[in-house]
Amino acid sequence: MSSSPFVNSQQNRDRFSPFLERINRLPTLAVRERCQDLQSIFNQYNYKELKPIFPKIVEHIFSHIEPYGWGLNNLQDTTSRYNPWHDVRLRSSKDGMLSDFKIVRDFFSPSGPLFDLIYKLQADPAVRFEFSTEYLPAPTKDSMKQGAVPQFYMTKLSYLAPNCLQLSAFDFYMFHFAYFIISMQSLQQQPLCNLENSVYTCLVEDYLNFFLPLGGRRVPPAPYTGASPGYSQSGSVTQTRPIHGGVLWCYLQSSRQQNQTSFLRQTHNTTLHRSASICQSDSHLESIGQQENWRSEVMVQVLAEFWLNQNSLFYDQKSFTQQVRANVLPSQDLVRLVRMLIKHLHFFANSAKEVVPSPYHQPEEPLEEFKRCVIPLIVQKKLYSFFRHGFDRWPLDSSFRLMLETWLSFIQPWRYLEQQQHTFTEDKDQPLTNRCKKFVAENLHFYTILYQEYVQRALRQDLAAPKNAQMLYRVGKVFGQADLHSVIEDAEVKATDYNGVLMDRMSNTQVAASGSFLTLTTSSSSVSVLQQVAEIEGPNFRYKPLFGIESRQMMEQLFKCMSQAKATLQSNENQNNKHKTGFFAWLSGLMMDDDFGNDRAKVESYLEYSKSFFAKIFQIEDMKDYSTMAWSTPSRGSDQQAPDMSAGELTPLGRYQLANGLRRCNVTYGGNPDLQPIRTYENKHLVRLLNRVCTHLNQVFGEEIKYLCIRDGFLGTIAYQYFQPPYRQSTQLNETLQPDNNPRICLRFLASYRTILYLLIFFAFLYWMDFSLFGAVFVLFVILVLYGLIGACFQKMTKQRSHVD
Repeated sequence: MSSSPFVNSQQNRDRFSPFLERINRLPTLAVRERCQDLQSIFNQYNYKELKPIFPKIVEHIFSHIEPYGWGLNNLQDTTSRYNPWHDVRLRSSKDGMLSDFKIVRDFFSPSGPLFDLIYKLQADPAVRFEFSTEYLPAPTKDSMKQGAVPQFYMTKLSYLAPNCLQLSAFDFYMFHFAYFIISMQSLQQQPLCNLENSVYTCLVEDYLNFFLPLGGRRVPPAPYTGASPGYSQSGSVTQTRPIHGGVLWCYLQSSRQQNQTSFLRQTHNTTLHRSASICQSDSHLESIGQQENWRSEVMVQVLAEFWLNQNSLFYDQKSFTQQVRANVLPSQDLVRLVRMLIKHLHFFANSAKEVVPSPYHQPEEPLEEFKRCVIPLIVQKKLYSFFRHGFDRWPLDSSFRLMLETWLSFIQPWRYLEQQQHTFTEDKDQPLTNRCKKFVAENLHFYTILYQEYVQRALRQDLAAPKNAQMLYRVGKVFGQADLHSVIEDAEVKATDYNGVLMDRMSNTQVAASGSFLTLTTSSSSVSVLQQVAEIEGPNFRYKPLFGIESRQMMEQLFKCMSQAKATLQSNENQNNKHKTGFFAWLSGLMMDDDFGNDRAKVESYLEYSKSFFAKIFQIEDMKDYSTMAWSTPSRGSDQQAPDMSAGELTPLGRYQLANGLRRCNVTYGGNPDLQPIRTYENKHLVRLLNRVCTHLNQVFGEEIKYLCIRDGFLGTIAYQYFQPPYRQSTQLNETLQPDNNPRICLRFLASYRTILYLLIFFAFLYWMDFSLFGAVFVLFVILVLYGLIGACFQKMTKQRSHVD
């Protein structure tokens, strides 16, 4: 490459002066004018002259510093509702001109002016742009600090700039595009926006449709021949990208060599010559196809890296502060984009042709192999970490529905088979195909571990809420369809024995540096997946079989919670009916809909269907016992107010009862009543002052007070009315309580705001009756004497009646 064209001569400075002025004034223009001006610049100057300003343009478009770039997440399609299944949409305003949304979408489209410049820059192998490693996901940065560089970044690091990646033009753009949504959610001052109809969502769908084509189509070739660029002697652009630069190529090439070796061993000498010729033609086809598919591989890897790999599951190795800083809870907009990616990947993978076993090695297009390997090789591990972190850290509210539906979309690949008709298969009676069974075996941990994580969440949620009950119903409906539970059980049996211990590990299993699991065979896929989970979760992880004893006990707890939720609904309905008596209640019932009754019917329906689904899956037949047990809401004054406990600890049902106010712990203070914590209805200064006064008086006159209270006769009975009796103290809940102190003076009741108010009212009333201060004190003294005499008489009469009885 030549040096920068903006220096060296006065002629160059004069020529590019208007060019630089147009670039510098872009932030002041409207979005429509920016696209038009940049398109004019791209057409007027060649790619060598545009190379220095390309990173500035991309960084300005996706800037996460105010004013937040071009605002692709805020630019909405206001003319019509966005439909992600249509690739071509013409939008026009009332004046006949194209809308800003349409202009921006065309500018960033895979065949638009910006990508045209990207392909020109991509064609030069010497063109590289720097991307700071500061913006990489936390697990990737931690891995690099430890010296384990992922395979995806092997060719992107430079010793000259260790804190920056050296990226090609296409990689540089995709890195910024994927990081944009992550940077937006990390800005606390950035208001939340709805991405449903934004141009950013449309571009994601456009890129998925273009680089992961459906319906038997291929990836359109780059206009400048290349996936990787170089120069011929004549100076024309040629395609010289090495096809050995990707992780997927290494896997496909090793698999191809293994297949060739097995065929060479099994065939005749005459067949060897034929196989060799086929391999040569296959190598040529693979070279051509790989040069078209490298963009697809890069796009999927970049999206998976930034969207799915933001959190690590190794929490125990970090301090609490590091966990809080490293914890990145995905926004709802990001979860929507991940779900869009999952659906398209399912359509893309399901469009692969079936492999027909043959003794001859038949050439196959690299795109077909990429379809079968894109999920297990690139997406699987990072997507599991994404779900595992979300299930563990997402708040216990109804917003979890979006994360749940994303998980259910991934574990149902059979719903995404007919993309052209956009219809989803939901026939529960339709058996799973061999391809779906293989998918379940290869992704067993998505069906078992994540299911158990969700049940743990459900045990802590209020299942009487309509949205929570609906989520439980959705999970039960998915796992109860067709023969899914039997397929999961068969795959689990192959991977574990009946005691839940992992089977013999395969010592030859190799894992790529990028974290993708490369040994997913039909016979040992389940075992390999469990080994992969052990590597992700850490050495302390213990796999719990879905159909084991622990899972069954957990499901029994869930059945109890569902019965408790139904009892709560019944109790709420009874209380609601009590308030519906009278004319006004009848009139409001005529004018307003009974939302509570409708929600109650829906929740009961969801819970009943969920019970039937789970009872069928886990073969829990004794369902009546859970509904007839005493899990109903206790009435006031009942002795059974304590939550459900086992061995002194709260059970999941007990936590559910406490969280929803159904039960409460009977907490009592067993120490000195004079030293109880200060209540909200007490004056803290008076409490402390009176305590010091009483403590001093008890120390000085303690023996006289004790002698006075233990005297027999009417005088001792009167003394008991004015002094506090000995209190009883215990260090254990069920220990026999014994007196351990003497009668004492206690004036703490004078610190109560209620007592102070009564005294003020009393003195105000006497002042209104023209009593002097001395007279008011005398009246108070008389009342106190009468209180002691009357109390002593009642106590004497009570003792006499007890003796008579």
